[in-house]
Amino acid sequence: MDMAFKYKKSLIWFRKNLRLADNESLISAIQDSQTYLLLYIFDEADLQDTPINLPRSSDHKCNFKWESVEDLRLQISDLGGNLNILRGNPYEIIKILTQAYQFEAFYAPQEAGTYEIQAEKSIERLLTGQLVKVNFT
Repeated sequence: MDMAFKYKKSLIWFRKNLRLADNESLISAIQDSQTYLLLYIFDEADLQDTPINLPRSSDHKCNFKWESVEDLRLQISDLGGNLNILRGNPYEIIKILTQAYQFEAFYAPQEAGTYEIQAEKSIERLLTGQLVKVNFT
């Protein structure tokens, strides 16, 4: 029996929740999408100082993040998938990928920080302008 999907192609952006089992965005996207691209972005803003010249991330935090992303990549690989890992500005990367792959839907966890909320609003405006269904969960 053929399963009916809401979307032909979706983009799934991993952010701080780097788990598979309880990741609402991932679960929803897999249920709703025929195909999907899994993405993690090392945000260059995390490597810059805050407006008051304090570091956003310590070396320890960066190393922990890298180890966590690598562990996620290996888990996904063990299941036969591929996690695309990129570095840069999330807005620009998502814009380029959406134009290149013509995604119909976008999934990502909703975050609570000021910078993260601003990024979500910008990405939502960008994608809804391209008729992409945005799902922050």
